[in-house]
Order: sequence, then C-alpha cells, then structure tokens
Amino acid sequence: MNAYQLKISMKGAKPPVWRRVNVPKDLTFNELHETIQRLFGWMDEHLYKFRIASQMLEILGPGVETNYLDDIFAEDHYLYEFLNEGTRFQYIYDFGDWWDHAILVEKEIEMEENYPVLIKWKGDNFAEDSGNVEGYEEIVKRSKDKKDADQKELMQWLKMQHIPFDEYYVKEQLSEIIKAHEDLDKEIEKQLDQSMLALRKTLMTKDIGELSLIEMEKSDMTYYIGFNRMDNDIVLQIYDDETAYLQGVDYVSPQASCNIFANTICVIFNEEELPNLGWNCSDGKSTIKILRTGYFPVDLNNDDALLVINILQGIEEILSQWKKPLPSYETNECLHATHNHQDWIISKQQIRLHATRDLVHLDEKEIEQIEREGVHHAGTVLCDVLSAPSPMMMNKAYDVLLLIESDTVNAKVTLPHELLGDMVQINIQILQALAQFFKENGIPDTLKVNSENMRFMLSAFCEDLGIMLLMEPFRTQFETMLLPDIDEKDIEILDTLAHLSGEEFYDFMESMDENELMAFQEFITKYLDSDDLNDIFEDSLALKKDDHGKKKFDA
Repeated sequence: MNAYQLKISMKGAKPPVWRRVNVPKDLTFNELHETIQRLFGWMDEHLYKFRIASQMLEILGPGVETNYLDDIFAEDHYLYEFLNEGTRFQYIYDFGDWWDHAILVEKEIEMEENYPVLIKWKGDNFAEDSGNVEGYEEIVKRSKDKKDADQKELMQWLKMQHIPFDEYYVKEQLSEIIKAHEDLDKEIEKQLDQSMLALRKTLMTKDIGELSLIEMEKSDMTYYIGFNRMDNDIVLQIYDDETAYLQGVDYVSPQASCNIFANTICVIFNEEELPNLGWNCSDGKSTIKILRTGYFPVDLNNDDALLVINILQGIEEILSQWKKPLPSYETNECLHATHNHQDWIISKQQIRLHATRDLVHLDEKEIEQIEREGVHHAGTVLCDVLSAPSPMMMNKAYDVLLLIESDTVNAKVTLPHELLGDMVQINIQILQALAQFFKENGIPDTLKVNSENMRFMLSAFCEDLGIMLLMEPFRTQFETMLLPDIDEKDIEILDTLAHLSGEEFYDFMESMDENELMAFQEFITKYLDSDDLNDIFEDSLALKKDDHGKKKFDA
C-alpha cells in the first residue's frame, strides 16, 4: 500500500516532543486528525485545522466557521491530493490553547498495513486545556511545589487531564483507524432501533441507583454491563473483557480515567436530544458509541450492530424478568444472569471483580525518603510477578516471585504464597520491594509491566513518584533463564490455558478426538509434570472410548 512516513513535532517543546508514523496515502485529513489525537493524548474536545503554507491552503475540521465558499474540509479530502515527499504543513488543535504541530512528509513508502503505524517517538504527552506548552510546564512545576497553595488541586487536575504516552496502547488505538467504512443494512438498522426503544422503555420503569452492575452470560460470552444514572440520563457501559471492565467501571473514578470508555459499547439514554456522536436512535435521545480506543467512536458496521442487538435484547429480557430494584454497586452486589437457551436464571451476587480497594498510595514521608535516597535517572525498570499456579513456573518450588530488573541490576523477591488471597497485602509488599529497589538503584523515568493486574496495582505508586507506567509484553532475564527452551507460541498457549476455568478446560478437551487429545497431552506434559494432570487425560481418553463414558464425561 502506498504511504507516507511523517514526523510530527510539537512546536515550542523543550526537550523536543515528536512522533514518527507511517500512514496510508488514502487516509482523509480527518483520519489524520484522529491519528494525531491518539499520538499526542488529546481528547478530541476542540476544533482543528491543517495549514499547508506552501500551497496557501487551509483544510478545516468539522464545525470550523468559514466565510469562504471555496474552503475545503478535512472529511472530504485525502492526503495524496496535497502531500508529496518533503511537504511541510501544520496541524493546529484547540484555537484557544493553539497546540501547533509541525508535520514533515519525510518520504513516500510502501506498507502492508491499512492503518497508521507508530515507528518511533520522543517525549511525553501534554495535557488538554493547560494553556500551551509553557502553561503545561508551569502547571507541572507548581504541582511538585509543596509550598504552592494550589499544589493538591493542580495534582488532581493533572490526573484528570494528562494522558501519559503509552506506546502499547497507542499502537493498538492506531490499528482502529482503518479505511473500510460500511453502511448499515436497513433491516439491521431497523432491528437496532427497535431494540434501543424497547430497552429505553423498560429502563424508565426501573429503580436504578447511581451505579449498578449486571454480569450477563449469553451465547458462550460473558458481558459486564455498568448502569450509570446521571440526573435523568442513563449511560450503559458494556464490556466483554474483565480488564476493560476494571478500567472503565471500577478501577478509577470517571474524573481520573483516560480510559473510562475504552474497549466498550457505550449506550446513552438522554432526557434531551443528543448531538450526532455515534449511531443515533430514531427518537433522537438515544445513541450507541462503539469505543475501542478511548474517546473516539468507530463506525457501527453490520457485525457490530447485530452484536449490540443481541446484547440489548438480553438486557431488556433480564430487566423485564427482574421485578426488584437493581442492586447498588456501593453495597458490593450485582445481578448475575445466565441464559439457558429458553429463559434467564437471575440471582443477586457479590461483585467478584473490583480493584478500587486494592490501590495503595505511599504517604508523604515515604515519598520524601525515596526521593531523598534515590536519584532520578532516565532509565527503564521492568517489573513482573510469577506465581506457582501458572504453567510458566514448571513446578518450581517458588511461592510468589517479584522480579525487578534494570539495565544493570536485577532483584528477585519471594513473597508468601498466602498473600495471594489478600491483594492489598501483596500490593503493599510489592510497593515496599520496589521502593527499596529505587532507593538503592535510583528512580527511573519509566516502569514497564506486562499485565493489566500489575498496571492496576502500581498506578497509584507511579503517580506518587512521577514515574511513567507502561504496559507491553516482555520476558525478564529470570524468566528467560527459567524457560530457555520454550517456544514463544508455546508460551501463548500456556498462558491461555492458565486463564481457563476447570469447566472451560474440560470443554476444550471434550472438543478433541482421541489422537488430538494424546498429542495435546504430550505437549502439555513437557511443561507440567503432574500426576493429577495425567489422571485427567487418562480419564478423558477412557471416557471417550464408549457412549456411556462420553455421557459421563459430558456431565
């Protein structure tokens, strides 16, 4: 695919802040705008325009007022119409703060992907509505000054407004900017409209508190649906992934989360008419936004619409069947609903997924001591936790291992196995070990983890010390030493198996014939030499050999 390599730099930033990205030539300028929003952590809350001075041309974003009939708009024009190798142009975002991005077309290239790809970057993001580069730097400076009367307010403001640059997530977000757009089938759109209106009617009869949760199991999927009442409006956040649910509903308050609506289907039932922010229902007051990357809804296609119809119908059936008020999130209760092919089995249960209470902040004295004893440096530290139940441990005699590695130093800390049942205590132990490591070896600019659980656990700690927290896949030196001969694909398979429930594991084996099961046994026992596991395989093989055994295995 024909493409451009662009270097996008923030004017006035010292030290420099820039992103290098490959983009297809047939992106619209509006899609380039979406790309830059993701690259620099903007929230898409303000107007924008592109300016190509050499061609005396301005390309305007939606909503920009103009007095000229021949002005052109970003949604209507493609990059290849105006850009060539060597072209320099500007992207100006927020006409009040005037964030000025200088863009250079470094070269024309070929690329396989049909979406933008981040190549290289330097410097963290700025914060929306901070004034400009100088204004942001002043806010950061004052937020660190304990003598400033507004220090705490400024720190809280930065938590709300600043989205730290995260290479892993940015690459994921960019992959959503794909050229293919699909108009909804008229019949599907009609069904979607009917489903929305039916659910709205049912919701208006229900006593919904400030926040309620439903765990819905349907068609081999589990969905987590958060109901937020805001005055007379109701917002549903629908997740099919535990991590995204924790990020969006539970882990942080809406005010402090840059991912509050990431990887979710957001359904809004408003009292007043809504602007066109997603797919709007015929009543003008209800809308659906498919949000895979944060603040940017993607176009609703036929597959998405059919999925949403299925989910909305399930929610409406559950609410119609449940005659009592929805349990409140504040009391740690939710509805659990399982579809048995004919009806719903609904019960009130304790919420099993929440992480808010697991956050542990350092007190001011601890922060001061770490900063006094540990020197800040521009390095990166890796942090990971391994535990005995994981296939990755290959029956080694460790309980829980905390691994901390920098370019020059590494540490391995054994944590008591019984802490696995108390996430607050294991969090405290990990923070204490990291704090000691930073005192002895210095405070890094960046801390990398390779799981969302670690990302959750360490977010408050990193905020307290001003460390950038990134999540991306890696293997520590210790893991490499522990698992020298394991193929990367084997690791993916083992990690997948580690997250299966007992029922899912049996279902997985039940789907295999006798030869496949024996081959799978040979694969898995390379890494797990367990008598119990061998017994499971032997029982499974025996049960598969006759109908009576098959029925017993199914049961």
